[in-house]
Amino acid sequence: MIERLERSRNRFRERRAAAAQREQVVASAVEEYIHAWHAIRGLEQARDDEIAALEQQINTIRQHATSEIATQRRQQALAAVMIREQGHRDDDVADLLEITPKQVRQLIGLVNTATSRAAVSSTTADDGSAVSPDSAPADPLSGIGESAAKQQAERDLPSKGGTAPNSGSANVDIPQSASERDGLV
Repeated sequence: MIERLERSRNRFRERRAAAAQREQVVASAVEEYIHAWHAIRGLEQARDDEIAALEQQINTIRQHATSEIATQRRQQALAAVMIREQGHRDDDVADLLEITPKQVRQLIGLVNTATSRAAVSSTTADDGSAVSPDSAPADPLSGIGESAAKQQAERDLPSKGGTAPNSGSANVDIPQSASERDGLV
């Protein structure tokens, strides 16, 4: 009978030891899980912060490019107007610049729109009162082309299936040399 009681106590101790070991394994697994959860949250936050910084850089680059494109559009528009003022028709200007007549008219329209805006703003203020010509913008083309440049930049993005020059858009590229114009470069 003592042997039987002893065996029963041994089995009870073994079961208690096994239960304690299982509890320790479970506690260790829960601790590892929580540690991994905190690591994941930290990695996700670092990822999100880095993405936000990169998106800000992308926006800055886009804004700078849009501004530069608008400046170059103004230069193209002024060049087209100068050629036209020398007595050339729209078709002649288009042939010289290797663009469509529609694009020539769009460029000239930019200058005409900017000039008329400058004339209106030099004679009236926003409230309708008279303004002296001295307070008008020095560059009548300031501000033109920004929205067109932004729209063109968006069209030119490869993911959006951008348009090629001379495809009817307002994108006007003036060749730098005869070999470039003839497609030899």
